Amino acid sequence: MKWSEKLKISELKDKYSKQRIITIADALDPVDSELVYSSLNDVTEGNIWYQALRGNPHYINKSDVSNTHDFHYRFDKFPLSNITIKKLLGVTADSKRADFRAVMKYGDSPEKELPSFHPLSKLGSFLNSDECYSLFTEITGHKFTKNSTVSFLSRYMAGDYLSTHDDSDPKNERVLTFILSLNKTWEHHWGGQTLIFNKKNTDSVTDCIIPSYNTLTIFDVPLLHCVLPVSNFSQAPRYAISGWIHKSPRI
Repeated sequence: MKWSEKLKISELKDKYSKQRIITIADALDPVDSELVYSSLNDVTEGNIWYQALRGNPHYINKSDVSNTHDFHYRFDKFPLSNITIKKLLGVTADSKRADFRAVMKYGDSPEKELPSFHPLSKLGSFLNSDECYSLFTEITGHKFTKNSTVSFLSRYMAGDYLSTHDDSDPKNERVLTFILSLNKTWEHHWGGQTLIFNKKNTDSVTDCIIPSYNTLTIFDVPLLHCVLPVSNFSQAPRYAISGWIHKSPRI
């Protein structure tokens, strides 16, 4: 995996210094982005985990319906790092593992995991690589520690959404959010747009990011945003690779 050779780093750096958020078109090398896009169908009901409200995951069950008033989001989430039985046995609620917490208390392990040569696994490794950190550092000015990235594939189906939040965490560890959009044929009326709210007046929107293909959005944490519900008329899932880079390494 590698970034596109056509990125204009100086322009991106200048824009980011003023706005602390940027959207980069054609971010990944075109060959790599096509490999990742073509591999999305490999993520099936047999290996997707569902991320519940409080951060505790359980095996996905489409028949589950939440009736709680504080159900803040609903979408399918699949971490890009494999979770082996050995890893599961070593995870506790106090672990730094940010993609799976208190995992032994909920459900079953995935039916299958991605091999290391799978494009999604390779992308997960790339997002923890020196090449990735080098680009993000050059654009944002932040310095990052190796293995400090947590990344996952999100799949929004009809009715799925993510309510208003700022990506901050209790320990103030998250530094940078990234979202790689992977949607080739998205229509505007299908919904799923990411809204960025004004820092000084949260009743106004400063950016509306439409699902697109091979487009990378990065911004400093915290920043108030949400993902609008995907329309019932949508003819395709809304896919994105998302995550955070932290101050310290993740397990």
